[in-house]
Amino acid sequence: MAMVSATIPQNTRHISKMLTEHIGNNADIKERIGPGKISGKIAGWPLVFYNSESRITANRVLLVGDAAGLINPLSGDGIQYALLSARWASETLDAAITRNDFSEVRLNTYREKVDQELGFDFALSNMLVQFSRNKTLTPVWMSILRIMIARSKDDPAYADTIAGIFEGTYPSHQALNLPFILKTLLQGGKEMAVAPLSELWNNPAGFARSKSELSDTVMQILKNIKNDPKDQARWLLNVTRSGISVAGHILGSLGR
Repeated sequence: MAMVSATIPQNTRHISKMLTEHIGNNADIKERIGPGKISGKIAGWPLVFYNSESRITANRVLLVGDAAGLINPLSGDGIQYALLSARWASETLDAAITRNDFSEVRLNTYREKVDQELGFDFALSNMLVQFSRNKTLTPVWMSILRIMIARSKDDPAYADTIAGIFEGTYPSHQALNLPFILKTLLQGGKEMAVAPLSELWNNPAGFARSKSELSDTVMQILKNIKNDPKDQARWLLNVTRSGISVAGHILGSLGR
């Protein structure tokens, strides 16, 4: 179980309680555990997401996996990045041993490899996370998720991509290819145009109620923005920064 540090309860016993209740109430987990019981105490540790400005190399030092912050902010996964970084670190060290040179300059080839292979994906994931942190726009994010879920029901390849991105087995930039974007837009058009017309025909009262709820949601969003403009400005600034980072990776890849 993972939590954002800013929202961790003061009483950490609440976290253990949440975890044990989740294990006890989730049918899938209960089926996998079977008659198993907790052995020992529940422990946790803070994890830091990837930061392209942080140092992961120094003289005679290489950081891999969680120690290097190689955790995808979108999925929270890191095991695949730990394995990849271990391989790249071993390749860098093999060359360093051959030359008997373990200086930061020599070991920095490892950092360059990490940035080249993972930097873009982490930057894109961070931008997506920044978008969703604006709770004022939660109805918008939920509508987007509903569109993706609706498409996934009829499109196994699309569903596989969505599942892979959220579980960390596929890179986030797989959602940037043209077929995936077009499928999402087409499904969005269907949800916003075809479905409402069908509802209007079959259930006029329900259609009117949904339109009223949509109007109320829009008004609530505008009210929240008006009441807390500083928070909205901070959110916009963070989104802009992460967007600039993504653009930098795209331009860098075009230059290679």
